[in-house]
Amino acid sequence: MLSATTDTAPDRIARLDLSLVFLPLKAPISDAKVTTGRQKPLTEVAFLFVELKTSQGLEGLGFSYSKRAGGPALYAHAGEIASNLLGEDPNDIARLWTKLAWAGASVGRSGLATQAIAAFDNALWDLKARRAGLPLAKLLGAQRASVACYNTSGGFLSTPLEELRDNLGRNIQEALAFEVAFLEVFGS
Repeated sequence: MLSATTDTAPDRIARLDLSLVFLPLKAPISDAKVTTGRQKPLTEVAFLFVELKTSQGLEGLGFSYSKRAGGPALYAHAGEIASNLLGEDPNDIARLWTKLAWAGASVGRSGLATQAIAAFDNALWDLKARRAGLPLAKLLGAQRASVACYNTSGGFLSTPLEELRDNLGRNIQEALAFEVAFLEVFGS
């Protein structure tokens, strides 16, 4: 009689690492909210990163962000709810989102709470795509090889006109360089 031993135990979330990273902006950004006096110029963006690893060694990475305020709170909330994912099946993404939402329900079900959950959700979808060996867009059913895009980083209300012109020229050059590099890697 021949027998083979196979590990039939389902893959489970075994480890979660959280990081809070602040990205300082080259120059403060002022928008309509600043001109009204209600907010200060944006000087940095806080990123919450979630790295998860499963019992079978697979990994997923997700992030969310906060502008002007809330980065440390986002990180703190994520730290409070993270343990709810340990031992869970990472394929149950919708159920795990709900579990995290209920774990932090006393904070609320919008704003900071959902921004914190977003980083976990992104990591779970990243893991699922990696497991399938597909880009996330294909996993979700993408039908196009490319999409039209635009760049909003040319300037804001406070940006002088000459700087806007310079930014536009630089953005065009960067887009062309990116296209060349993309075609070298992925072909036409």
